[in-house]
Amino acid sequence: MTTSVRRLEQFADSGVQIAELYDIDTDYWYVFVNHNYFVYRVEDDKVIVVQIFNEKEDFMQKLFGITGRTQESIEYWGE
Repeated sequence: MTTSVRRLEQFADSGVQIAELYDIDTDYWYVFVNHNYFVYRVEDDKVIVVQIFNEKEDFMQKLFGITGRTQESIEYWGE
């Protein structure tokens, strides 16, 4: 897991840009590694991990107040 996250030091744009995926104004990106979402942003030449969420958490709800979950996902996880 550490290797995948450390890879962001050289390839910061290898994650998913949240602004493009959800059409919201943010400079956050995420990468999914071992059942976890690592939410990060790039500042100058540094990658800053903002927060880590388990795959069962709705990180979009926690960060931006919008749901990133489908009804199917909610029913599956029982939330």
